[in-house]
Amino acid sequence: LSKLMDENSAFSQSAFDRGVKYAQMPGGVLHQLFSVRTLGLFSKLGSNELESYLSGLMQGTDIREGLTLPGVSSALKNQDPVLLVGDRVLCEQYASAFQAFGVSTKYQGDTALAGLQIVARELKMLPLCPLSEASVSLSTRTSHLKEFKIAAGKMPLVAILRGIEPEQAVEVGEALVAAGFTIIEVPLNSPNPFDSIRLLARSLKGKAVVGAGTVITSEQVNKVAEAGGTLIVSPNTDREVISRTIEKGLVSVPGFRTPSEAFMALASGAHALKLFPASAGGEGILKGTMAVLPKGTNVFAVGGIRDAESMAPYWKAGARGFGLGSSLYKAGTTTAQVSSNAKSLV
Repeated sequence: LSKLMDENSAFSQSAFDRGVKYAQMPGGVLHQLFSVRTLGLFSKLGSNELESYLSGLMQGTDIREGLTLPGVSSALKNQDPVLLVGDRVLCEQYASAFQAFGVSTKYQGDTALAGLQIVARELKMLPLCPLSEASVSLSTRTSHLKEFKIAAGKMPLVAILRGIEPEQAVEVGEALVAAGFTIIEVPLNSPNPFDSIRLLARSLKGKAVVGAGTVITSEQVNKVAEAGGTLIVSPNTDREVISRTIEKGLVSVPGFRTPSEAFMALASGAHALKLFPASAGGEGILKGTMAVLPKGTNVFAVGGIRDAESMAPYWKAGARGFGLGSSLYKAGTTTAQVSSNAKSLV
């Protein structure tokens, strides 16, 4: 089918409606899929219509089969609308498809993750922390992750400013950006860390991703979000911290040391992983873990990374980013020295 489709075509409502209508006819989904191919091969549907038609067919089939589930028909007799939770464009398509089946709908908003968490909690499947301001828009959540990926792609080095004070934060941040750094982390065991994060996030907006390190509680995640930070880095794997990070629409990078911790972090929604501490044979752990992690998992090595020479074995083992601490900055380091250190590391 993909060979017949025009991948750059716009959504066609008429083709989508035809797909939904065909889904209401007798026959299994395999038979219906073959019908799409036939329509494409004999040009009964244009290449610019096939994708929309297929979407209508699959969503219509989804609804048709869902309406046969026990209890669904009786529930719909009350004429309560079906609640649609998720991406607006997809929900609008589903609303159109439901309408063809005579079922009304109500759009809840771009809160897919929050909605799933609510359902999971009601079913006693997921004892998460309370959802506060859980309806962070999908666009906001996506933009923070996109910014992080772009930043890491430009410069895969994270500047860890442990011990930084608010009075020095902005000038140090600007010196790092001038040297080429695009990701800055303020560990929460620094003096007045949220003030530093707030100042850095404001002054470096659009220039660097600013976040917090040593985040170990969900309440700390809340405070980082309030300060304007968009990155949450932890020394450990904590499901509650990861879940709260996702709720807030921030980027989650928890620490791990074993494959079990790495898989737990990814299953909880982590966007990238931090091997910590990387020193003391960490490259061997990383090499073995990367062999079983999902392809494309982004791992940062942190702890004992000082220069290009110490990065080399971890890069070879699969790390695609590094956290730099005392070799870049430690309490008392002047801005001029930070600038010099940064330029030597980039």
